Amino acid sequence: VGDSDALARKLRIVFRSNNDAIRKAGIAQARNFEMEPVLASWRKEIDSLVKWGKIIKKNVAIIIQKLHGGGAERTASNLSLLLCDKYNVHLIVFDGSEIKYPYAGKLHDLKMPPVSGSLGKLKNMMARVKAIKKIKTEEKIDVSISLMMGANLVNVLSKCGEKTITSV
Repeated sequence: VGDSDALARKLRIVFRSNNDAIRKAGIAQARNFEMEPVLASWRKEIDSLVKWGKIIKKNVAIIIQKLHGGGAERTASNLSLLLCDKYNVHLIVFDGSEIKYPYAGKLHDLKMPPVSGSLGKLKNMMARVKAIKKIKTEEKIDVSISLMMGANLVNVLSKCGEKTITSV
């Protein structure tokens, strides 16, 4: 047990390092050692850190008009799948009535499909801004990523201090 505790301390330092070579060496060392005592020790520490709020994943919102159809929608889907391991992903869609692409994370369906007429479009956009601002505040979003012009406009207008990324 003493050896596993010493290795656990060393590996904690290794995995906190920003140096990839040190991490790879630590992983190689861990593979040559009985890992169950080390993992048991880590589980206790990780549970403690999570309990006291010291391990917190960043919250990322991906904003798109719909989740079916073209390339931007597929990109939003792929982004959610790629980011879900390292971040809390919130996928915000204006109209989620038809979802064709797989996604990961929490889906927020605003249930606000496109409308016709200038006044209707303006009212719809303002309602979307209000709804997304509420989601960003409640979910404590750190970064918001939007794809396509309509979502970009709503993303910028609903900014709540998070980093905002737009894409066309």
